[in-house]
Amino acid sequence: MNEKPTDYIYVPVRAELVQEIYRRRDIRGSEVISIANYVNDALEIHLEGTAGHADAWDNDEYIETYWEDREWEEEQKKYGDRDKGYMWKNLFLPNRTKLRMTYKAAVHEAEIRHQQIVFDEQTEFEGKPFSPSSLVSKIAEGTNRNAWRDIYIQRPGDRDWVLADVARNA
Repeated sequence: MNEKPTDYIYVPVRAELVQEIYRRRDIRGSEVISIANYVNDALEIHLEGTAGHADAWDNDEYIETYWEDREWEEEQKKYGDRDKGYMWKNLFLPNRTKLRMTYKAAVHEAEIRHQQIVFDEQTEFEGKPFSPSSLVSKIAEGTNRNAWRDIYIQRPGDRDWVLADVARNA
């Protein structure tokens, strides 16, 4: 990192605080302590420890943005890029799309994460990545079904569920 003098500001620190740092540190046999590094480290620890805390900071915009960023990061970890997804023939299912099927009066849901179908936290069925067809087969206990007519989808931001067969022809 190429640091320049303009990368810093200079803050007066009370002499007794610096003396107290030296008093508490055992400097025998250790390298010389840099007060600037010590203060920078302490500030970084404080900032990291209070990030997003409304009781520590009074900038509502910062706090809101901080938590939005964290939510976005968590979403990225769980689902992957919002612009990517799973291509089912001619029907694109973006990451975060939910899939639903009802079988024997039980509702089963899967979702698209990192460009793959995830059902019961699994991405494979019989050693292969889930396809809509294998998902339906697993849910329907191995019976042969038409996934287009069994799966309803709810894309991110949509309120309603749409039959996959209708969605592909829309």
